[in-house]
Amino acid sequence: MSTAVFAQKKDVLNFSMAFMTFLTIFVWYTIGQRFTTSADGISEAIYNMNWYDADVSTRKDLLIILTMSQKSLVMETRLFGQISQVALAKDFKRIYVFYNWIVTVSTQM
Repeated sequence: MSTAVFAQKKDVLNFSMAFMTFLTIFVWYTIGQRFTTSADGISEAIYNMNWYDADVSTRKDLLIILTMSQKSLVMETRLFGQISQVALAKDFKRIYVFYNWIVTVSTQM
């Protein structure tokens, strides 16, 4: 086997792994964005209610829901939409571990 064929196979493998990783991230963030959009609608509906005229117990419950539905720090990207910083850091860590595993396995073969 020549060096060119071996290098070409590794490039195809790297490209396919990167493409599958980005496709997976795109699918999961698309699903997550749908949940985020639904949660935003719920929090706006609760805020627009007449909650300040309700009894104390209901006010406390609705205020808890409102505080839990506050928006977190997110970044806006063209490909994935809105991505939170924590989720992005976790995914990059997973990708790094996965690619290191691929490199380790491919060098042992």
